[in-house]
Amino acid sequence: MSDIILTADEVSSEDFKNILSKLCFVKAAKTQQYDLSSLKVGIVRVDSLDWWGSAIDRETGTWAGFIGRIALPAQEWQTALELPFEGGVVAKQVMAQWLKYQNNMVNWLNGGTVVIYEQKAHQLHVITDRMGIYPLFASTVGGIYLGSHPDSLAQLLTANGYQLHLDLVTMAEFIIVGRCVHPHSYYQEIYQLDPGTHYTWDLNCPNQPPHQVEYWHPRYLDETPTATDEELAAELAQAIRQAVRVRTPSHLGKVGILLSGGIDSRAILFSVEQPQAVNCITLFDEPNVELKTAKKLAAIARANHHCFQRDFEYYGRTAQENVRISGGMSEFQHGHFLGMNEEISHLELGVLLSGCYADYLFKGLAFNKKYQTFFGKTLPLWQINCYNKQWYRPYYTLKSEKFNRVIYERIQERLLGIQLDDYLNNALAIEEKRIRPLSRIFANMAQSVLRRTQPWDSLFADPAILEVYGRFPALAKVNSTIFEKAVAKIVGSRGKSVADSNYGSKLGAHAQVKVIQWLLANGQQEIGYFLGLKKPPSAHATDGSWPNWEYYILHSQVLRELWHSPTPPEEEILTAIYGDNPWEISMAEWTKRRDLFFRLLTLKLWLRTSGMAQ
Repeated sequence: MSDIILTADEVSSEDFKNILSKLCFVKAAKTQQYDLSSLKVGIVRVDSLDWWGSAIDRETGTWAGFIGRIALPAQEWQTALELPFEGGVVAKQVMAQWLKYQNNMVNWLNGGTVVIYEQKAHQLHVITDRMGIYPLFASTVGGIYLGSHPDSLAQLLTANGYQLHLDLVTMAEFIIVGRCVHPHSYYQEIYQLDPGTHYTWDLNCPNQPPHQVEYWHPRYLDETPTATDEELAAELAQAIRQAVRVRTPSHLGKVGILLSGGIDSRAILFSVEQPQAVNCITLFDEPNVELKTAKKLAAIARANHHCFQRDFEYYGRTAQENVRISGGMSEFQHGHFLGMNEEISHLELGVLLSGCYADYLFKGLAFNKKYQTFFGKTLPLWQINCYNKQWYRPYYTLKSEKFNRVIYERIQERLLGIQLDDYLNNALAIEEKRIRPLSRIFANMAQSVLRRTQPWDSLFADPAILEVYGRFPALAKVNSTIFEKAVAKIVGSRGKSVADSNYGSKLGAHAQVKVIQWLLANGQQEIGYFLGLKKPPSAHATDGSWPNWEYYILHSQVLRELWHSPTPPEEEILTAIYGDNPWEISMAEWTKRRDLFFRLLTLKLWLRTSGMAQ
């Protein structure tokens, strides 16, 4: 939805304009450029500049812009339209709030990361969003250099003569873990700002570090959650409804929702004031349970439903562009929507919503947990496990002991001060370190690309939702009990009657009932396949949302072409990190370590698109 670059240093207009243009990843992208006495700022947005563009107050010389979107209460839209500033309506309201409340404006903010320049005070302010959904990066060299895309920030620094160096430790960490520990990037000289923090730079002393004050963190870090399940479910249901509605006023245009067969996106669909006006979007490989469930939900809501089928080479075909747009700090196979960007754009949406991040906030995805078993059979129920540095996705060991040791120490340093051997009582504190900022989670490729290509907004940046999140007890997340109750309150009896495609059970079902329904659903499916009453998915498809990745690695010609024939620098860098030459491993062997393969290929593509392997 937006990107920003800015600097207090001198930079040629031609270089700045060229770097800004490279942030225009789709046809809908529009740029704004400002020379603010001691600051040069560039903005890129893919939505309406009339609503979402930056604003300036000529009288005070104050400028305001933001990354992502800021949600305004209904009564503030008309107020914002009447403000005497120049620029986008929402940025004008941000400006008014800042001029009136200054630092206390943080209590009003609902959404993205805000940037404010004050000419009279000669100060630059950055207020990062509470959960770090909309990242902003800074530099350890030069004066003030900021950018929402690390590669564009690197280009700006390079254009001004600064030499940047690859951070091989962070690259190795991505290969081992599948993500990078905050605040590091693939450049030694570039780091990410902390979430929920107000930064202030004195432009009279641009080489001095900024003053920073944390204005928000989850409440569970200060007090043990004590609210009842029913209280939390009711409050969360209300918070989700309100967060959706404040982001979907009719004057912003058509509403789109990325709809699956799970429970997150259906909560959004049934929270919209007029679900029948919504455009639901579902991607699939072949017709399956997931698609059938999504169709049922859209039909119940009487919403428009657009189903787009992915071709076999969908992910390989978009891999390099996904990496370029995102900055490559998430595996390319999570770039689910870029290949349908044109089809989605034809819907002419004013806002696009998704259930992204619900798993991390309300379902304990970042916990160390394990499946419950019954007579050796795995059940669809979780229980808390002991602390382990590995969580959710596979953790690999490199041949290089140096990298293994340094990365283990980095992870431990991130958790310093937390009693790891008392995991149950510290699970929430560990979760906070793992998922905040949310821009660093596993699979963030989809969100990173969506916000740069579509009018995507995240309702999980909403402070009311985050207030409830901060009061969730750990055990209530393990099997999504409270979240399911909240969604059941939102969707009503008809929405609740449609089984969750992930488990085959209805919302709010008791644990024992959920197990029985899951066993019955699986049994019916296997019997159907055996008797020929149901056609199993083809080798490359599954009954879920995503393809059969092992089959895809083995049979995709596009992946082979992307992987093979590395340049000498690419081969040298990745061999040095991995410890052996990864190109000596067959594609058949890579199917046994698919995540490792995807991480290595993502880095190879990033080295090429960023120009750091030349």
